[in-house]
Formats: sequence, structure tokens, C-alpha cells
Amino acid sequence: MSDLRTIDVVMAGPIEEGIDDWTVYSPQIPGFTGGRKTRDELRAALPEMLEFVDVDVPRTRIHLHEEHVYRAGDLDYLIRVRRDDQQEPRVHTARVLERVLTDPVQRAELLSGPRTRTGEVLFICALATDRLGDLADQLHGSGDVAAIVAPVGEDMIWSARLANADDLLEEGHPPEYWGWSRDMTIAELMRSTKSGGHPNVLMSTSA
Repeated sequence: MSDLRTIDVVMAGPIEEGIDDWTVYSPQIPGFTGGRKTRDELRAALPEMLEFVDVDVPRTRIHLHEEHVYRAGDLDYLIRVRRDDQQEPRVHTARVLERVLTDPVQRAELLSGPRTRTGEVLFICALATDRLGDLADQLHGSGDVAAIVAPVGEDMIWSARLANADDLLEEGHPPEYWGWSRDMTIAELMRSTKSGGHPNVLMSTSA
């Protein structure tokens, strides 16, 4: 797999508070999975783990994401944040989402969205400069769906549903349906949908 130039790597935190087990996977590397007791141990081990599955780490652009799981009654939901040089505003997006989820009306709307194949609602925290295609590439190749969220002020969230499998997203349309492309930014999508509605976007995870 040394020909891969960009991959997404997702580090997932423990589901139960007090349990310190972290796991990792990559949508671009089928079968790649692993784990360590702590986040720091996992991050330190990542280069060796990736080299074991033939990733040429020095020549690969790695998009690292951190994912945490939360419970709302009998529903699990996931909040994913990319760890890059824009980490602070991405964490801010997650904090706004957490505040929004304390409002019963917005919480019910956001958690009523489509679920992943394993039954969770996945939120991917985005910035205005993120591209639609890069967000789609985070989706698992076996079929996945997520709510892309971006803050609108301090107490509101803009969202769009993104999937790469039509059985996970009702009334989904490819980006071309709206005249969009993989290179469109979230800011452009927000402007094009500000008249109302949250788009259901169905697209491939590769260009």
C-alpha cells in the first residue's frame, strides 16, 4: 500500500467512562485495526502499526482523527475531530455541538439522523474551509453515514448528512444534483443551503 498518498486514521476512545482502551482503523486500509491502553500509547505506536501494513509513512499524508462515544438513553453517538494545525477551532465546533445537544429540540433533531452500520449516529466536526471530498473520505469503505456539523454562532449548528451507501441514507443525491463537487468547501455548502433544509449527500469516497 505504499502508493497511498493520503489516508485517514481514526483513533476511537473507550465507550465506558473509566475504561482506558483506545482502538484505531483507517477507511483506506481494509482490515487495518489495532489498539493500546491509552491514547498516547496508541499515537506513539501508529507509525510502526502502519508500516506493518505496508504504508510508506514518510511518503504518506496522514489525516489523524479522534473520536469519542457518548450515550443518550439506548443510543450511542460519536463525535469525531480531526487533529491537525486547526485543532483548536475544530474542538470549538465539538464544544458548540455538545451545547446544542443539551437543548431538547435540537438534540432530538440531530439524534434522529441515520445511523451507521453499527447503530451509532456519527458527527464529524468540520470547519468552513474543509472540502466535501475530504470529509467523504473519512467514511468507512463498507458503507457509512455521518452528520457533518459546523457552528453557526455559539448556540446553533449547521448540518448535512453524508453517506457512501444508498441503503444508509434515504433521499440521498450525489453532489452533482445540486451542482456541487468534491472540491466545494463547507462554507460554500452553507451559503448554498442557507435558504433552508439540510442536504442528504450520497457520494463516493474516492475522486
